Amino acid sequence: MQTEIKETNAAIAACHGIANAYLVFKKQIVIGVCENYRAAQSERIRFEALLHAGALPPNAPFSFPINLQSFEAPFAPIAALQKLLEERIIPEGPPLPFLALLTQAISTLNSVLKARNELIEIMRHIPPTKQAERYAVYFGVGMGGSVTDGSYPAHMDALAKLTDDCIGISIVLSEILHAHASQRARQLGQNSPPIAKAEWENPAVREFLPDLTRYIAWIDTAFGKIRR
Repeated sequence: MQTEIKETNAAIAACHGIANAYLVFKKQIVIGVCENYRAAQSERIRFEALLHAGALPPNAPFSFPINLQSFEAPFAPIAALQKLLEERIIPEGPPLPFLALLTQAISTLNSVLKARNELIEIMRHIPPTKQAERYAVYFGVGMGGSVTDGSYPAHMDALAKLTDDCIGISIVLSEILHAHASQRARQLGQNSPPIAKAEWENPAVREFLPDLTRYIAWIDTAFGKIRR
């Protein structure tokens, strides 16, 4: 039991590392990129109106900049967490399904970032004389034979949602593991090692946290109510 508690502490620390990595990613990149994209939606409406009216010149008269910055996914110790939960601890109940959810969220986000970077490269190589095509890709609005299928807006929506999923699932999983370790500690008694606890109540952190109730509701549906 002492070993299991120590291994669970390591898993909690891994969850904390993953959540923190995506919190930093959200604060430094995702919020700004997504807010700037949402702010340009009025320009998208104007762009579509000109396009449908047949009054859109090749060098579209828009003054706002397109963010052509590509970026990579943050490093997340998901492999270490998976090894702990599948080979060292093997807890019953929600932890393993939540590990699967977290792994899927990280993998999907990586795919979205890769696809977005590929579209960024397409936009970078569109010449200035065909600026309208760049905005078409950016807004996901088709222009005849141009390479536009609505992918970029979908990538931006997924970027925000999946980043929140990586944060939220990691935090809830750390809470579940803390409950698991606490149960073992009660069984072990005075010889129990201390239980690791990740704190998320700092106001500077809390404002960036997603709504955790959606993940807790999933636990309640799949496994019944879990007391904290």
